Amino acid sequence: MKKILALVSGMSPAIITETIYALAIDEDPWIPDEIRIFTTAEGKRKIIAELLDSNIYKQMCSELNITEVMSAKSIITVQHKGVDLEDIRTSSENDIFANFLVDGIHDLCENSSSELYVSLAGGRKTMSYYMGYALSLFGRPQDKLFHVLVSSPFDGGVTPVFYYPTTNIDYVDRNGNLLNGSTAELELAEIPYVSIRNSYPKDLVKKGRFSESLRKIQNEIDPNTATLKLVDASFTIICNDIAVKLTTLEYAIYYFFAASKFEEDERDRIYRIEDIDPKDIFAILENLVKLDWRTTENTFNKFKDSYIKTTKDNEQRLKDFNSALRKHIHKINTKIVEQLTGVYSHFKIDCVTKEKDEMVNKVYKLYSINVLSDNIEISLANR
Repeated sequence: MKKILALVSGMSPAIITETIYALAIDEDPWIPDEIRIFTTAEGKRKIIAELLDSNIYKQMCSELNITEVMSAKSIITVQHKGVDLEDIRTSSENDIFANFLVDGIHDLCENSSSELYVSLAGGRKTMSYYMGYALSLFGRPQDKLFHVLVSSPFDGGVTPVFYYPTTNIDYVDRNGNLLNGSTAELELAEIPYVSIRNSYPKDLVKKGRFSESLRKIQNEIDPNTATLKLVDASFTIICNDIAVKLTTLEYAIYYFFAASKFEEDERDRIYRIEDIDPKDIFAILENLVKLDWRTTENTFNKFKDSYIKTTKDNEQRLKDFNSALRKHIHKINTKIVEQLTGVYSHFKIDCVTKEKDEMVNKVYKLYSINVLSDNIEISLANR
């Protein structure tokens, strides 16, 4: 598996050599096959001058006995309208860098035969934030997020600039004390992160639109922001802007559960399948028939003959209806899962709790949809 190290660098390129060194001397050494450094035009010049032209990086690799994999081609500069961005000074430039960085991490995570190590140690605080957030959005089980800790006073308090522990350089701290570079200590700190890679439809992430994508993903994974719209004319439910087409009867069933979310008594918003009366679904079908008789006629008549005007006794009628209802709910949920890809739990008609009927000593499941009534758009005719 190809090992890729991703870093963000501002005006202190030393974090790059410190990171490579810390990974190489760790108890479980990790030597990158490829290095990607995200920076600005000014940052790139600093990296080339301090690490490559000066041979600092080459010298470190020689002392560690590892292969040199970093070159000027490893440095990726943020661009705006085809021109390298010199620095991040304004809010608009900050947005440009965010899109650039998130797109870069997204692309690195698309290769299933690689593992990605992402460092939070370099760049400004906002850069590190975007780096970590990008990995949370796209990270896979094999990808790691970490920080490099440098012992004092080598963490910025010595002259000349400290790049990695070596016996070849002596340093002077702020108090004038002479220190050998070999006394510096580097430590890797792995940072746990929550990967939501499989928790949202992949088409929500748009290149160059980090803020917009983030807002849409937030809507997908948070039931409190989930929005649901029911469109009578096409028997479609729209879940966070994604349309799911249902049959006439499936739509009526889903409408029943959506409408129940508006009930004042919380207990009336959840149902045992066994307690749902076919007359409640039929009432919704009657309203749909008024909108489009031609499309709904067959479903309406079949439902009426099977569960309303049937000659079967009431017990058998309800038993048949409950059996059919379960099958239709399964079909509805399957369509929702297929259309919404990763996030669908709050839109499914699903078990939300259980209750025990002491009379028959049996536990029943109670079903509902997990969307707030304030976020449901439903026609008044069917409520």
